[in-house]
Amino acid sequence: MVTDGAPALALGVDPADAETMNRPLHPHDEGVITLRMWIGIVLVGAVMAVGTLAVLDACLPGSFMEGSGTLQYAQTMAFTRWYRPCCKALT
Repeated sequence: MVTDGAPALALGVDPADAETMNRPLHPHDEGVITLRMWIGIVLVGAVMAVGTLAVLDACLPGSFMEGSGTLQYAQTMAFTRWYRPCCKALT
């Protein structure tokens, strides 16, 4: 529940929109997640997966992008890739 704090705070301090209750409802046959949203989810997931695998590959010796790290180092780099954008193995 720690990760819920920032969105809840943002929603709590955001001023209310006077027209919210006057907007029409979504069509009943339309799902909550539309096809366009699913495409975005899949594309972002694919980019993150390829990026993570590229970092993992770059940190290991004997791969497409030659690295010099150990398996533990490569796993750490792949795990922290999306939290710390700089990777010493790629620079």
